[in-house]
Amino acid sequence: MKTPSIGCLLLATLWMACSNSKTCTLIGCNDQFTVQIQLADGARPHLAADMVIDGRAVSCAAPTDSSAVTCDTGVSVWSRELQSCTQSQSGNVVMETCVGSGVFAETIVVQGSPKSLSMSLLNGTTSVAQQTFQPQYESNQPNGPGCDPICKQATTTWTVP
Repeated sequence: MKTPSIGCLLLATLWMACSNSKTCTLIGCNDQFTVQIQLADGARPHLAADMVIDGRAVSCAAPTDSSAVTCDTGVSVWSRELQSCTQSQSGNVVMETCVGSGVFAETIVVQGSPKSLSMSLLNGTTSVAQQTFQPQYESNQPNGPGCDPICKQATTTWTVP
């Protein structure tokens, strides 16, 4: 009876190690904090924002449409109608249908992971609301466990009277 050589055992071990390797996709992500601002009545906000982000002052003009506007490096704002979506399936095909909900939101995105963000919302020159946020970030791995990148992200909704 022949016994396997050390070389054969080594090749078999390498083959098993290679066959168990993980394949990662290449989806990117960024660290970010998102504040979604809604008026209690659901109307389009049209509010400017003065912010202090970890000690850095940033001002954003009220958005005029759904186009994103860069307020400062790493800070953008836009306004949009929130969508209500439903999914249906026919065989192997999944379809999603979305319609406007009649509720609008202004979204401010801050790139990075600030520890503190103080915000004052303005209607013209009149302050209508103020809030300080200390985001609680969650790790996001869009390519799955064990695959880079790992991003810290937090989102909050602020309803203003």
